[in-house]
Amino acid sequence: MKQELISVSEYCTIHRIDVTFVEMLAESGLVKLVSVRRKRYIPHDALRTIERMVNWHYELEVNAEGLEVADLLYQRVLALQEEVGRLRAALKHT
Repeated sequence: MKQELISVSEYCTIHRIDVTFVEMLAESGLVKLVSVRRKRYIPHDALRTIERMVNWHYELEVNAEGLEVADLLYQRVLALQEEVGRLRAALKHT
């Protein structure tokens, strides 16, 4: 199965953001980029994460370190929501 990709430069042009921002996200481990023939690409499954980071950074003025903390907390909230859902389902079956 071939992975859907968008080039970092194309994405940044469309969304009017700096390429170095996306590169910083990759360097900090917040997103995974794919390299093909020395060109960097964003996998389709990373677009939501990048959109969230762009919103936090540009609209809420969260700095790079804050993005890492905010993403960690966001992931924890999602995990807790899943756990609550499982627990509610288990309670209904008892």
